Amino acid sequence: ILILHSRGAKSFMSLRTVNGIECETFKAAALARGLLESDDEWDRCLTNGGTYLMPRQLREMFAYILSFCKPSKPLKLWEDHIDNMVMDFAQRQLELY
Repeated sequence: ILILHSRGAKSFMSLRTVNGIECETFKAAALARGLLESDDEWDRCLTNGGTYLMPRQLREMFAYILSFCKPSKPLKLWEDHIDNMVMDFAQRQLELY
């Protein structure tokens, strides 16, 4: 993707350079150029949903995001929002004991 959108690139270093700043990875350079989507949108979506959706609905939203949006780091999204997604299971476990 970087090669297709980088005019005049003469080295790997020039491919990783965006606005005069050298990125650590090619993926970071592609993100900085706006060629790839980050998971920020899906993170905000799950964060907002966590404030007003029931855990079951939040899990459904997560499943839709995985199915249709193809996040680059799905495990990180899960780990960041697991508390809200399993709140009903945790509550049920407390009631049993």
